[in-house]
Amino acid sequence: MNATVYDPAKEEILDYLKGYEDIKAKEIAHNRDPVQRYREDPIRLLRAVRLASKLEMQIEAETAKPIGDLAPLLQNVPRRVCLMKC
Repeated sequence: MNATVYDPAKEEILDYLKGYEDIKAKEIAHNRDPVQRYREDPIRLLRAVRLASKLEMQIEAETAKPIGDLAPLLQNVPRRVCLMKC
């Protein structure tokens, strides 16, 4: 859903990665391998959970599956980064 944008001039939604479908389904999903995405930026783990909770959405099964196993990656993220990015 991050790649979904609204063009107010044309009054249309631009969606190149099926993010609008995820929004309608109230589902959070990665468009690429979730394990790789979480390893690249462990803050994504927190964002997925926070957004799912805040927006009353579900985390798609393949996106949710590695969260528990990869949670220890957050130990290496400086606290100030968590506060700024989460």
